[in-house]
Amino acid sequence: MERVTRMTIQQAIELAIGHERAGRLAEAEGIYREVLAQRPEEPTALHLLGCLAMRGGNLAAAEQLIRRATQVGPEVAQRHSDLGVVLQSQGRIDEAAAAFRAALQVDPNLADALSNLSTCQCERGDLADAVALAQRAIELSPSHADAFNNLGNVLTMSGRGPEAIAAYRRAIELQSDAASAAAAQNHSNLLLALHYQPDVEPAAMLEEHRAFARKFAAPAGAVRHPNGRDRKRRLRIGYVSSDFRQHSVGYFIEAAIEKHDREQFEVICYSDVTTPDAMTRRMQPRVKAWRAIAGVPHGVVEKVIRQDQIDILVDLASHSGHNRLPVFARKPAPVQVSYLGYPDTTGLSAMDYRITDSRVDPPGEADSFSVEKLHRLDPCAWCFRPHEPYPPLPAPAEAGRPVTFGTFNAVAKLNEPLIATWAEIVRETPDSRFFMKAGAFVDNQIAARVRGLFEAHGVAAERVEFVGQKLDATQHLAMYAKIDIALDTFPYNGTTTTCEAMWMGVPVVTLAGRAHAGRVGVSLLASVRLEELIAADREAYVRIAVDLARDRDRLRQLQQSMRQRMLASPLMNGYDFARRLESAYRAMWGHWCQSPGRAAM
Repeated sequence: MERVTRMTIQQAIELAIGHERAGRLAEAEGIYREVLAQRPEEPTALHLLGCLAMRGGNLAAAEQLIRRATQVGPEVAQRHSDLGVVLQSQGRIDEAAAAFRAALQVDPNLADALSNLSTCQCERGDLADAVALAQRAIELSPSHADAFNNLGNVLTMSGRGPEAIAAYRRAIELQSDAASAAAAQNHSNLLLALHYQPDVEPAAMLEEHRAFARKFAAPAGAVRHPNGRDRKRRLRIGYVSSDFRQHSVGYFIEAAIEKHDREQFEVICYSDVTTPDAMTRRMQPRVKAWRAIAGVPHGVVEKVIRQDQIDILVDLASHSGHNRLPVFARKPAPVQVSYLGYPDTTGLSAMDYRITDSRVDPPGEADSFSVEKLHRLDPCAWCFRPHEPYPPLPAPAEAGRPVTFGTFNAVAKLNEPLIATWAEIVRETPDSRFFMKAGAFVDNQIAARVRGLFEAHGVAAERVEFVGQKLDATQHLAMYAKIDIALDTFPYNGTTTTCEAMWMGVPVVTLAGRAHAGRVGVSLLASVRLEELIAADREAYVRIAVDLARDRDRLRQLQQSMRQRMLASPLMNGYDFARRLESAYRAMWGHWCQSPGRAAM
């Protein structure tokens, strides 16, 4: 209190800001609290103390403080904008959008608010507005890295891959701080977007991932892990994800979490979920501990994992959104594994293993494209659990009715060679139609662009149908009744969409690619013993799809048997999958135990 009484409030706040810029956060916090003890309604102190709380991961306190600052001092746009950031971090998108709009009412040229509102509009499905907002932010602030990153995200969702990649690369150029969590995520966004492009070779992709590691994954110093090196003891497994919810990752990890042998494995989940749902609530009681880490800084998450003395830490996101790769780079656990959420290497030397199988990553060349050691979980690296309740199977295709091809994959996976191939299939099948369902199609401009690509390849507009409205999971599954044959995307295959289609009685045709992202369909279809629907090249892909459409008896037979094939396959045997996964963990753990001199990164 003495510091504040000997100076003006403004001088005290400036002193606190100086401490904060120098990284002396505790000193800054102390001064802000002294100011508020003397003047409880001081808006600048409320705002800046709230921002400190946000940096520390205390979102509830941050919201309370910054909201109060906007109430007693609404004339400052940045206060409203920062309130929006706090709300957005909690998954409260509509409230966040309102806060950003309030900021723009005060200052229409606040680039931060425009950029962040762009992300809200993207999540709400208004992609055209999201693009315009990000572009406006860039016009006002040409060095605004986050605005370029947000623009890249919207362009990716819109299927404008090359433009998105250019935006991401500009964001990376502008954001050179290797300690910045935002900079690391921006780079991860680029890596994911590159997989959607049809002309990126695996060797080039590996180098892109290594570039990420060189920038964001410097060794954190040699620190030994205290974990006991007993090969047979009960192990602590930590799963890290923002997708312990109704999400593709959730559909493929829930069975493993449920079926783990509790006598041999103690499971702890580090959940980055901002909006828990029914799946989240199902998973929570099935594990030893549930750590909510949404909004918590990487350094704090690392400390929590070390305190839990995790033996094997499993990353379920890799370079997908809201990942925690900077935590894994600090090696908080002796054995670290990447699995499920991303179709490639992390690039991190601190990541010991990547779980895959021999069909999606055949031994040999695939190993050379991964920084991690590949652990093949044969016969299949996936275990699918469909959403419940699920609708009944649709009636098989009737003889004489035109066949409908289709895809439920994201627009980000579409590209011109793929559309050209699909158009050829439709042309070769008289009276056939093509049905596409993806969230981005709520934007009529995107639907018009894709329809134009079909038209350019000789398919009339009326033969292509788009659905973009948001549906609940049961309604979504029911939409598979609209299609007879699902066509997989390439070079980035579907995973959840392929499993959902087969579960709903729809056979899937896939094209085997060279790298993991383009070979998931191979693994999934082989698991249900439908290798005949796996094409080795584009010409075979067209031929298989057209021949199946013409052979109505075969198509009907497949439709009627598809769900039973799924139930009888490794894809839906949760108990067996959990045992294979646990065997993999034991092998990894045994290898670490045999390396007593091994130090943490």
